[in-house]
This record gives sequence, C-alpha cells and structure tokens, in this order.
Amino acid sequence: MIGGENISSLAVEAKLLENPLIHEVAVIPIPHEKWGERPKAVVVLTPGEPYREGIEEDIRKWAKSKMAGWMVPDVVEIVEELPKTATGKVKKHMLKGKK
Repeated sequence: MIGGENISSLAVEAKLLENPLIHEVAVIPIPHEKWGERPKAVVVLTPGEPYREGIEEDIRKWAKSKMAGWMVPDVVEIVEELPKTATGKVKKHMLKGKK
C-alpha cells in the first residue's frame, strides 16, 4: 500500500522480468516517510551479465519507461541469488529485514 494505492509486487516483478538484464527479481516493501511504504527490487542479474557501477539506476530508468511512476522501485539491490524454499519459492520474509 503506497499512499492509499495498492502496488502488486507480482505485477512489478512480471514487468521487471521483461528487462534483459534481470534473471530473477523479488519486490518487497520498504518504509517511506511520506507514503508509508515503497517498493524495493532485489535483483539477480542474467547469467553472464557483469555487475557494473550504475546498473541499478539503469534498471530504474528502464522501469520508469515501462510502468507507472508510482510502481517503479525506489531501490534496486543486486544480489548473487534469492533465498528460496526447497520448492523454489522466494523467501521474501528473509529479504524484508534488509534495507
């Protein structure tokens, strides 16, 4: 919920997965002073895509061109892998402790 608007993490994840830089993504809420919460994207880069300075902002710029501004994650964090259950479901609760 952002300022009274529900943001579907699944919808944001689906759109972000269209970006060729992104192999996997989990969108979680982070605290925001004005809006209560805002989305954060935790991203695993596509295999073979090297990390480089500014890639997080490149992903945000791409997202701004593909979705409503209020849905664009405020933060993009690049990780090596997402924590998962034995069945492959992302353990978002483990990501929510990170800022």
